[in-house]
Amino acid sequence: MTSWHPAPGEDASVALALINSWYSTPGSGASTGPVKVWHAERAGGFDAVLAHIARDAVDVVTGPRAPTIRRCESPGCVRIFLRQHARRIWCSTTCGDRVRAERHHRLHQAGRDG
Repeated sequence: MTSWHPAPGEDASVALALINSWYSTPGSGASTGPVKVWHAERAGGFDAVLAHIARDAVDVVTGPRAPTIRRCESPGCVRIFLRQHARRIWCSTTCGDRVRAERHHRLHQAGRDG
């Protein structure tokens, strides 16, 4: 299983405490598993929404799909994604297009300068 570590200088304890607080909120759906659609049970149920999101996040990082979690390899991108194909290295086609465009530009510039 791939472990996730904070970036250098980043303190993960604050984020972890926040996720754990939402995870333990009553109504988080702990026994029902991940929730794909949420309907308000009462007005002002924002805590319940965050509890569902926290529960889903914990299920993803601790469940069977955890080994597929990857950081995007596009320079400057901070996103993570669930890798569904062995050759996928970017979080989105936008990041992939950006990397390919930068590479094309570098090669074109090298051809003009050389």
